[in-house]
Amino acid sequence: MPAAYKGTSGVPLVFDFHGFGSNAVQQMIYGNFKPEADKNDFLIVAPDGQESAGGRHFNLSGEKGLQNDLTMVQSLLAHIEATLCVNASRVYATGMSDGGAMTSLLACTAPDKFAAFAPVAVIIYCAGPKSRAVPLVSFNGTADPVVPFNGGAVHCCGGAVLQSKPVSMADWAAHDHCNPKFTDTQLSSEVVRRTWSGCAKSSSVVHYIIEGGGHTWPGSIPIKSLGLTTKQIDASSTIWKFFSAYTLP
Repeated sequence: MPAAYKGTSGVPLVFDFHGFGSNAVQQMIYGNFKPEADKNDFLIVAPDGQESAGGRHFNLSGEKGLQNDLTMVQSLLAHIEATLCVNASRVYATGMSDGGAMTSLLACTAPDKFAAFAPVAVIIYCAGPKSRAVPLVSFNGTADPVVPFNGGAVHCCGGAVLQSKPVSMADWAAHDHCNPKFTDTQLSSEVVRRTWSGCAKSSSVVHYIIEGGGHTWPGSIPIKSLGLTTKQIDASSTIWKFFSAYTLP
């Protein structure tokens, strides 16, 4: 809860999902939305995934013996909205790695509950009907040692095969009826911002490409084994700025 929270008027809510083998406490530290929450008056919720032999994670693929975590999130959201003072038109989802996959799938399955989405290190596009164009921003490193930037088998966690991150983002842009031609802006020596123009009303698609970046959260604590953590952009403050522009229609 932000320092200014009084429970007398509805405030925004950010779901922040951890990566495979991590947990909610670690993601609260790693994502570090607290300074933004205190400054801008929004709630943060970081759920724990489920323990299994492979490590704590979110069940997104119908694993036997585990609850459906997409259903869990909807139930948790309903509980929070019933017990705290939340602006239901300003609920957002972000997450790291496995949490980025969770965020992506919520964009596919719950666009009527979340106003905008921000997957980090993993981005998935889900084919099939969706009820609206969704605002989506993603951060991905070109030298990611875990989830290849240009697609292929994930180097951990069951080895799922994912398509190229630029292709997934282009698919989201197509879903939002953006112009297929994008614009790349070199923000710094390590950061490129890719944007699509002409998207459907009340949506946008933005891809931050970290040149030489690893499987990391830009601006956060460096984790050497996961590659470069750029300090040339802060994902958390950039995500909140993106989120703050959107409410559910």
